[in-house]
Amino acid sequence: MSKKGIDISEHNGNAEAAIKTADFVMIRSSWGHFAIDKKLEDNVKLCKKHGKPYGFYHFSYARNYKEAKDEAHKCMNLISRYGNTYPIALDLEWDDGANWKKNNGITYQSEMEVLKAWKEVVEQECKTYLLLYCNRSFYNQLKAVNEARLKSVDLWLAEWGVSKPSIPCGMWQYRGDPLDLDEAYYDYPTLLSQLHKPAVDDTIKVGDKVSPIKAVNYNGIKLIDEVRSMRLSVIEISGNRVVVSYPAGGTEAFAMSNLKK
Repeated sequence: MSKKGIDISEHNGNAEAAIKTADFVMIRSSWGHFAIDKKLEDNVKLCKKHGKPYGFYHFSYARNYKEAKDEAHKCMNLISRYGNTYPIALDLEWDDGANWKKNNGITYQSEMEVLKAWKEVVEQECKTYLLLYCNRSFYNQLKAVNEARLKSVDLWLAEWGVSKPSIPCGMWQYRGDPLDLDEAYYDYPTLLSQLHKPAVDDTIKVGDKVSPIKAVNYNGIKLIDEVRSMRLSVIEISGNRVVVSYPAGGTEAFAMSNLKK
């Protein structure tokens, strides 16, 4: 089931009433390289007060890969103190009211380098989830530059005045006045919790406790079925052959592929 949320910044003033009724909140953390949203701290506190899951977004002014890396590192360092259960979004809009991006040589090609840098920082270095925020027209321009890279990141699509998004997206911003309203189609808290799980080491080593998956030893001889519930100590490993000791004494050899921790 989809969730209905909002995205907010300092421009919304006190957003407590809207936060209370939202399923989730996307909070502007920062913009440019580098300014912190004046309401960041307050908005995080309000989300925690009302038990609302939240993520963050950054409005980028990076002109190239290097500046984007710097922005992303600063953003992730800033929000690391707050935690998040919704994604981190990169906002690549050009409509900033002053045409700063166009006047400073930013192109759709350079924006794809910005996206590359943010993916590396957010997903590879920080092991969390990146969203790209843009409208349909902007998306199509980026698609013409590097479709494969664009499709490697989840989309937060800004598309107003329609009954549903016109292209697949994980999140849809469907209204922007007087408050930005959003709909999330993915269970982002679950997705992020899976990303943050520590890696499990399934490698069997000498000293480990293991149990046979099937009651058959290395030579194919069938054993009593109860052996599958025993915790056996690994004492020797040679290729796929693992020698274990029984709790009451004695040893047995099993195939590595027939053992589990």
